[in-house]
Amino acid sequence: YLNYDYNFATKLAKEGTNYNVFAGLSTQEHDNNNNYSNEIFYFPDYNLHRQKESKNEETRKNDQYFQFAASSNNKRRILKAKLILEHSALNNKTNSLLNYSELYNILDSSQTIIEKDASKISLNLNSEFKINSKQNIKMTLNNSYTTNEYLRTYEENSNTTLMDTKENLYELSANINYIIQ
Repeated sequence: YLNYDYNFATKLAKEGTNYNVFAGLSTQEHDNNNNYSNEIFYFPDYNLHRQKESKNEETRKNDQYFQFAASSNNKRRILKAKLILEHSALNNKTNSLLNYSELYNILDSSQTIIEKDASKISLNLNSEFKINSKQNIKMTLNNSYTTNEYLRTYEENSNTTLMDTKENLYELSANINYIIQ
């Protein structure tokens, strides 16, 4: 079994200007996990019981993040920027022994393999400009791109099901507010 979590943070500040950096890494790895479960499937005419014994489960999980933020303030303006990078990966393999009972008395085996991979990058910009003591303008721009991949293979009794999903998500929002007090 392996499990660790490392994080780093630092800040630099000088005369109204700040810089922040945050970063982290988290990993989990474990093998030979054994799990037991009992399931009941309810059908109109009968119930099917399944006992499941998972042996030698292997799991690998890895997460990382990085964030950089900067801000600058004075009497007339506020400027802020933030860049965030995130990544997460998971690999899981499970071998199981299955015992179906009630109408059937079947012993079988199954294998499940799951792979997930996700990444995201975000950029956030904020500003405020004071025109005079009663007027100001606030502007924000938020942008992100996310990619996700998910692959699941399940095999039981020589039958295989496969789920393969890939998605890309783009997000952009902008606001400009003119404020009179």
